[in-house]
Amino acid sequence: MAYEKVSFEVSEPVKVNFFLAEKLHLPFSVVARMMDKGRVLVNGERIIAKATPVVGTIEAMYHKPTPSGIEPIFETEKFAVFDKPSGMLVHQNGFHVTESLIDDIKHLYGPLANLVHRLDRETSGLVMASKNKRSERELKQLLVDREVEKNYLAFAQGKLQRDRLIDAPILTGIHNNRPPSDPTPRVLSTIHKDGQRSRTMIYPLKHYPELGGTLIRCYPITGRTHQIRIHLAHIGHPIFGDPFYGVNVSIANDYLDKKLEDEKLRVATTGAKRLMLHAFSLRFEYSAKFFIEGSTDLFNENFLKECLWK
Repeated sequence: MAYEKVSFEVSEPVKVNFFLAEKLHLPFSVVARMMDKGRVLVNGERIIAKATPVVGTIEAMYHKPTPSGIEPIFETEKFAVFDKPSGMLVHQNGFHVTESLIDDIKHLYGPLANLVHRLDRETSGLVMASKNKRSERELKQLLVDREVEKNYLAFAQGKLQRDRLIDAPILTGIHNNRPPSDPTPRVLSTIHKDGQRSRTMIYPLKHYPELGGTLIRCYPITGRTHQIRIHLAHIGHPIFGDPFYGVNVSIANDYLDKKLEDEKLRVATTGAKRLMLHAFSLRFEYSAKFFIEGSTDLFNENFLKECLWK
């Protein structure tokens, strides 16, 4: 979602919040957040009193959706579900980002529509979006109460033969303030005895000897950052294409420094041109019972070969 800067000259007193809401076609709540974040200036100074009449130059920086054209695979009057491709951000992570899933969501449903949960940029699959603030609160509460069952497909290295519960604590954020001399990869999370209890159930579906991996269904009982990726690497079966977990330090840091953008190099260092993890299905009850499945690419052997072969 791009940020656009606009400027208006007003010679008669106007209330900034009403003025910008009308000019930019935004709800008052959105304008209020812009003002709270210092993205509205009057005569070069940050405006504090939102309804105080002012004259002069009003400057505002606001989000302007730049949709990519992705459409929902399922929707009701309250929410929609998108099948996000690998490589797409769900939300902008800086002023320089001009495309993310939230652009399409707000373009389709308006500025009060929002993400209900998130996926990593590398992970493909189902993402749910609310169409209004009430449904956002209610759907997020379902997630907090663990009433949404999320299942993933992963193509993991090696041969897995049995269902298994991985129960290993994950500590988040330990490398966020690393000094430049620290060679530890700048990952967000790791297995650590002081971490939060984290559990993932895995179910092997099919082993592909010629590809050296196993397609598995993963059910995260808890919801830690990068949980499935960390847990599979922890048991010695990292996900193909993962540049963080199950690889050496230099590969992880090269990825963060954008040195793995060449497909051949990515395959040579991580085993695949993308992270082979896909959020496959959502099951929950919200006014009615819903079971939503996304794309089935990872069930296709030709797709796996295309991603893995150099």
